[in-house]
Amino acid sequence: MYAFLAKMEQDEDTFSLSDLADATGYKMSSIRTYYGKRLKGLLVEETDEDGVYEATGLGSFDEESFINYMTQRSSPADVVSAGGEPVVSEADADELTGEDAVIEGLIAQSAACFKLGLEFYHREHASGRVLACSGLFCDAWRILFDAETVRIRGVEQLTDSNFVTPHRGLGEVISRFFPNPRDPVRRNLEWLSHLHDAAAHLLVPETEPYLCRLLQACALNYRRRWEAVAGRRLFDRGAGMLAMGLDGAFANFEQIEERYGDHLARRITALISALHVEEGELSTEIFCADPSLHLVLTPRVHETHLELASHHTSRLADEAITPRETYPYNSAEVVHEINKRLPYTTRISSAAIEVIDAQHDVRVDPGNSLYFFDEEPPHHRYSSEYVEWVSRAILDDPDWLERVRRSFERGRRS
Repeated sequence: MYAFLAKMEQDEDTFSLSDLADATGYKMSSIRTYYGKRLKGLLVEETDEDGVYEATGLGSFDEESFINYMTQRSSPADVVSAGGEPVVSEADADELTGEDAVIEGLIAQSAACFKLGLEFYHREHASGRVLACSGLFCDAWRILFDAETVRIRGVEQLTDSNFVTPHRGLGEVISRFFPNPRDPVRRNLEWLSHLHDAAAHLLVPETEPYLCRLLQACALNYRRRWEAVAGRRLFDRGAGMLAMGLDGAFANFEQIEERYGDHLARRITALISALHVEEGELSTEIFCADPSLHLVLTPRVHETHLELASHHTSRLADEAITPRETYPYNSAEVVHEINKRLPYTTRISSAAIEVIDAQHDVRVDPGNSLYFFDEEPPHHRYSSEYVEWVSRAILDDPDWLERVRRSFERGRRS
């Protein structure tokens, strides 16, 4: 694939996905998957003619780096870095040079825009908070996409017409990073861009208690992707600002009409109705990417949910800040949960958990699907997937745990 695309780019030639399949030997289903998840908008772009493509940006890769990029298991949007060691710490950022310094600078600028948007949103008497916050959030996403593009295509592409430059709005480039038109994050960003660029006159204070749910989902989506790109946590302190509720109920049509007139009232209610309908069609909570987070429309507060009711209260969004829903068991609880699934004659201990984790490198990458390291005690937290994995392994093979112990002891002695 690398050789084919590099030749196409060098010869300034075009090709079809069938040509790419023929050249590589891959099935068309695999080619479509590679195109949608790895190539589209970054290394392969569709021309004005349907089904005809051109290769771009291969000059930033050698064959090994191309293979590494194509075989990564997750795209930035699918990764949550929830406690791992930073790829580049802020303290070391000043030591970087060249392309790495550009990428780190863009990542930092993106975070600064995002946090400024949060800060403005939480000002007690801020007027136009939704408009200002949506604009800063748009800038934060746009700059984050810049960082991703430099990392993939190289710093020499800064002036490329396909680059996310200030004169190209966020709405023009979203599809490059989210090819699926029904991707919840893409739809969230398209709505955000629309509100800022085309519907600013509709962002009256009476709509804010409803639209804050859109911003809330955007904030959670952004944090997820920023941490994947940066390789570190977005917040060391102050993550409570991610809770973006507002006091007050959404005004009815008569109230809006009385204040702003019939024409504007109808447009405002149409906007809200369209947003509500699309949310229902996509079966999302205002287009939030993480299914473990629940944006609940109820005035009652559940300890594992994020309250965003018709009468909003600004509360600490625990589910947006800590992974207790995803990793519900501490070290003692995970032993209990596993033993509940095992025969009475088979029991494991906390020491066995330590051995399993060490032998299978469970704790090497904190924030994976099995394990999370919490900075506050109890530090070690485990997911339901971990419970199912260990209990199933023991049930399927009663000698499994003993073999793990023996391997662990051999490794420790060596």
